[in-house]
Amino acid sequence: MLVHDMRNALSGMLGNLALMSADALSQADRARLQAVIHSARLLAGLVDAAGGIAQNEFPEPRSESQALRPMFEALVANWRPTAEQKGLSLRLDLSDDLPETIVTDALQIGRALGNLIGNAVKFTDTGGVTLRVRRAGGDFLCIEVEDSGPGLDAQAMAHLFEPFARGAEGPGRGEGLGLHIAKTRAEALGGQLEVSNIPGGGCLARLMLPLA
Repeated sequence: MLVHDMRNALSGMLGNLALMSADALSQADRARLQAVIHSARLLAGLVDAAGGIAQNEFPEPRSESQALRPMFEALVANWRPTAEQKGLSLRLDLSDDLPETIVTDALQIGRALGNLIGNAVKFTDTGGVTLRVRRAGGDFLCIEVEDSGPGLDAQAMAHLFEPFARGAEGPGRGEGLGLHIAKTRAEALGGQLEVSNIPGGGCLARLMLPLA
């Protein structure tokens, strides 16, 4: 019942946002509005999956042709204010050989990367986070989230993708679902997720997705 009510509220929100997008807006205000619409759509997808998470279920991916660069640009624009509030940079690095479109489920990619970027921003205190996208081997899309944080402790590495698994207790520790959700969504899209510490500090999450 609660999920149903949340869906109704979000439908009304998205409807009004769509009406606002038809208004005469400055370029800056339109960019902010698009970031809000992107967040609302992502939240709608999370609400749809909320009941499923409790039952260890997720919606099946729905593949559609997506403009690749705008998809990643919107994701970074959505998270940049959160990063800047912490004094962090959030950089998008897109290689020149990327295809214009990709057939995939943008919502599921957004869920996976949203969790990875959210974790990176949350546990990084200085420096920044980079979302890097390039082709790998011609048939795969390599998406990396790299941060300058402290990396993962031994406890977290030992139970990396287990639901509700967390590292050593400390301020700001979440519920331990982020990496589990990201890996589950990656596998549903036919891809793989690997996470490792960077020598000298930082963490690197690498998501490999098929291009076809």
